[in-house]
Amino acid sequence: VPLKFWQEVRERLERIKPEIFLLAEWSDPRMHLSAFDATYDWPLYDTLVAGRNGLLPASAVTEVLLHERETFPKGALRLRFLENHDEKRSADVFGLDSFEPYATLAFTLDGVPMLYNGQEYGDDVRPSLFEQGRILQGPVNTIVPRVYRELIRLRREHPVFSEGEFVALANDVPSKVVTFARVSPGEAAVVVLNFGNSTTLVNVHFPESLRRGRENWLFHFHRWQALRIWRREKLTFELEPYEAVVLLGEPDEV
Repeated sequence: VPLKFWQEVRERLERIKPEIFLLAEWSDPRMHLSAFDATYDWPLYDTLVAGRNGLLPASAVTEVLLHERETFPKGALRLRFLENHDEKRSADVFGLDSFEPYATLAFTLDGVPMLYNGQEYGDDVRPSLFEQGRILQGPVNTIVPRVYRELIRLRREHPVFSEGEFVALANDVPSKVVTFARVSPGEAAVVVLNFGNSTTLVNVHFPESLRRGRENWLFHFHRWQALRIWRREKLTFELEPYEAVVLLGEPDEV
């Protein structure tokens, strides 16, 4: 369907409902300019699936995110998803014992994280497009809903995940580990994701441009009370298989 058609559709719809929100099940940067409010992030999803199947290294995730920032308008809303009505269940694709880094990625990036009905419970039965399906009333296991509740709480309580700048961080295990920071004037987060199936020791490097002026920021995590991690050039993590680590930081001038 030509973009011009959607532009006209939006104009007509806004006359009826000015606050209307249009989501495109496509991934064309031009759609953000005058027709749609958000687009499906198919490139990221396809990259995650390829990585899960051993066809791409974890560094491909960072590459696709950086490419997005070069090609999409600033502030463009991307729908970050792990499953939808056209794809297999994320429990089937990414596994119930290894989904955490994938889910954490979706909820710590800018854009709009999506939960497809049943995903929050670990449902692995793909619904039919044309027949009435069931709605899962309880979790397949207790871990999946607990993780999603925590990620939803994290995103709601910390605007840096929806509003902060994305900064890719280098690490020395790019085949397995994805590392990045989200930074805003009053808050920051460091995200470390192990997509590998083995315990991994990884050094995460902080560029001087990121650390400058933020040396006294305190980062909190359940393993430590607080660390001024940006006083150093790197930080070493020992990650369990499929572990996701999120460090939250804020200014501290003491």
